[in-house]
Amino acid sequence: MIAQDRFALNRSVYPGPDIAGFFELASQLDIRKVELRNDHPGGILDGRSPTQVDSLARAHRVRVITINALQDFNVGARLPALRLELEGLLEVAASIACEAIILCPSHSLADGRSRDIAFRETVDALKAFRPLFEASGVKGYVEPIGMKDCSLRSIIEATRAIRESGGGCFRTVYDTFHHFTGPDTDETIEKKYDVAFAGLVHVSGVSRANTPSPTKKLRVGCGRREGYATFAMATSYPNSLIRFARRCATRSESRRRK
Repeated sequence: MIAQDRFALNRSVYPGPDIAGFFELASQLDIRKVELRNDHPGGILDGRSPTQVDSLARAHRVRVITINALQDFNVGARLPALRLELEGLLEVAASIACEAIILCPSHSLADGRSRDIAFRETVDALKAFRPLFEASGVKGYVEPIGMKDCSLRSIIEATRAIRESGGGCFRTVYDTFHHFTGPDTDETIEKKYDVAFAGLVHVSGVSRANTPSPTKKLRVGCGRREGYATFAMATSYPNSLIRFARRCATRSESRRRK
């Protein structure tokens, strides 16, 4: 069983109300960690000041652990603009005591870069961002996107890029949906993925009418309010991913105690 304090709630689960309603939902579910998003119609903070959001979070006893996301972070041609955008996100993160920024790679059919060039530009971007993350004390979480048009589909490649960047401020996001659609097999993950690089596990749904067995359904809900948690909950996914999430939780807990 994954401890309750290892769970977080993504803003996508309940985007309708303002941020106060989202914090209230997390509190009702006894979930003390949340992920905010910059693609929400109201922006990251719903038009409120950082001081107001910080006060609301404290009142509901929740902590913002991530802001999702700096998009297309690994496009070399956009690197100067990406640095400026990242500086703004880091400023917001620091103002509300947020721990990390999600970094999403380019995923577009118009991206004509080869796999090798995309990988080199991923490493270059991480090297360029590293001083900004280190100065702020905020971490960067690299999230591979499993779809075929993505420039960084494999969590194994993401880990290799982090190693080559030399940045201790970087971790990976392991997303169950993107694992399902991506190139990494369960066997590859078990043999090659170092869970010390796991900053966050997005457990998101893969829902099909003919989803093959065996699958397991887990939900976090409050009355009719149901949705995805950021650490360990989904609509349906293979049992191996449940084992992986538990392994990450055990490893993280062990490292925290040392």
